[in-house]
Amino acid sequence: MPQNGRRDAMKLKLNENGNVVIIDGKPVYIHPDGKEAPFDAKAAMDTIHNLNNENAERRRANDALTKTINSYVIGEEDGKPVFIDPEKAKNALETIKNFDDKKLIDAGQVETLKMEMNKAFISKEEDLKKGFRLKEEGLTGTIKKKDDTIFELMVRSQFASSPTIQDKTILPPDIASKYFGGNFVVEGEGSDAKVVGYFNKEKIFSRERPGEPAGFEEALGVIIDNYPLKDRILKATVGGAGGTGGAGGGGRQGGQGKRDEAFYKLPATERLKIIHSEKSAGA
Repeated sequence: MPQNGRRDAMKLKLNENGNVVIIDGKPVYIHPDGKEAPFDAKAAMDTIHNLNNENAERRRANDALTKTINSYVIGEEDGKPVFIDPEKAKNALETIKNFDDKKLIDAGQVETLKMEMNKAFISKEEDLKKGFRLKEEGLTGTIKKKDDTIFELMVRSQFASSPTIQDKTILPPDIASKYFGGNFVVEGEGSDAKVVGYFNKEKIFSRERPGEPAGFEEALGVIIDNYPLKDRILKATVGGAGGTGGAGGGGRQGGQGKRDEAFYKLPATERLKIIHSEKSAGA
């Protein structure tokens, strides 16, 4: 079962029937401090645009820093790069410049100078590497946090307003996001960023628009259709065959894997308990 592995910062507010509470067309979230607020899609998209631009600038800064550090590599010793100390190199060049021709011919002095220069370079190597590593880790951590925020804003919001989840399944949007959110990634940057679905590590392409990635709802439909336990999460088909069963047995109709009306009157948490108990029992 795919999972996105992300820690939930806030939860969707559900009514007594397990459906998302909507105010002015916006799903309502409950923050960790207990405060409630509707999700503003326009503001979220503006934030996503700004975050993507910041990420792009930070990546360019990281590349420039790497290029600058590499320009100080003059060789390798014991499998490690040897870096130039700019100040030591400048002093060494001044010293060589002041040598007269006779001293330059003295091979012993030249070799001594080379050894002293190399010792100075090696003494600074670890400091340069440590400084570079700390800056790189800082940039990488910042980029990851912003990528996680973008994923939460773009993917979680899709589940919150998905007709497929609300009309065709018994799963609350936040539970559906945990189950199937790992099948979606955010691709592109800035205003070109979009949610793309994957199944078995392969991009899901649209049947309606050949050659283009499927939209969120179309991709979600493919993922649910291939989910081994889909009959346990899909709502009963109106007018379907079979009689109405009892609520205590999960409310299945005619043994066909569908649920009856009594099942859907249960709170969302109770519905999930029934599903998991059936799974544990091998139902």
